[in-house]
Amino acid sequence: VKDLFVEPMRHGDVIEASKGIAKGMIKVTSGFAGTAAALTFDKEFQEERKQIQREAAGEGFSKSAELGGKRLVSGVLQGITGLVESPRQGLQEGGARGMVKGFGKGVVGLVAKPVSGIADAVSLTSKGAQNSLQKKGK
Repeated sequence: VKDLFVEPMRHGDVIEASKGIAKGMIKVTSGFAGTAAALTFDKEFQEERKQIQREAAGEGFSKSAELGGKRLVSGVLQGITGLVESPRQGLQEGGARGMVKGFGKGVVGLVAKPVSGIADAVSLTSKGAQNSLQKKGK
């Protein structure tokens, strides 16, 4: 949250302050998405997130919005399917105890994965818009 308020104050005029606010929002939403992804304890989900972030680096608005939409859809779908898949996988790997752990992981993922996807969609799209504006401004 500090980035949201401190970053804009480093700039003097309204245009520069709005750029600072956008930069702060990108940091906040990206950090929030990363925290939500970490809460899932799903290494594949986390790696997919990192891969999409690498793809989006330096891209303009259109490509970043496309990748943000991909993260949003992926987060929602994986959150829903994880409610069934995580207990099933836990059962295979650890019996009844694994199934209970998998159920807990699935319930957390049901919330955390869509939240991560939504925050990434906002962050990636905002960063892409910022990149496009910077390219036009040069």
